Amino acid sequence: MASLAAWSVRPPGPKKEPQALVVPKNAAEEQKLKLERLMKNPPEDLGTLTREQSWGSVAARK
Repeated sequence: MASLAAWSVRPPGPKKEPQALVVPKNAAEEQKLKLERLMKNPPEDLGTLTREQSWGSVAARK
């Protein structure tokens, strides 16, 4: 039983610096803050199109 409890203890993670709380005053500031947060940590590659792959070739495949 003691080995199970020791196994579940997680090592401490890296320390993060506390960020100042910013309260947007209008919708434009809120949108700016959301965009900045998204640009800092993008969810995944969005798959940008290259010259070889254009919208016409995408429509032709369907």
